[in-house]
Amino acid sequence: DVTGTRNLVSQVILDQFVHHPLMYFPAFYMLKEAVNGTGSLGKKCSTGLEKYGRNYKEDLVALWKLWVPSTIINFAFMPMALRIPWVASTS
Repeated sequence: DVTGTRNLVSQVILDQFVHHPLMYFPAFYMLKEAVNGTGSLGKKCSTGLEKYGRNYKEDLVALWKLWVPSTIINFAFMPMALRIPWVASTS
């Protein structure tokens, strides 16, 4: 149905084109740098964001190749109880 399709597309767009590029990857790069980097915490976070800025195109293309199809399958076909196992098995 049209409403279900619209909801599916909205969920995929929100997850893949808002959540990951604007929240997940910046947090990942900052945390990785905070654990492995040197200097003050502010400098580590800044360095992490700089690294994300250099890598974001390659990271997002790789993410979308795997996760857009997986997210569509998850939101379209998986019953609620199997969504987390589906995501975990895709990882």
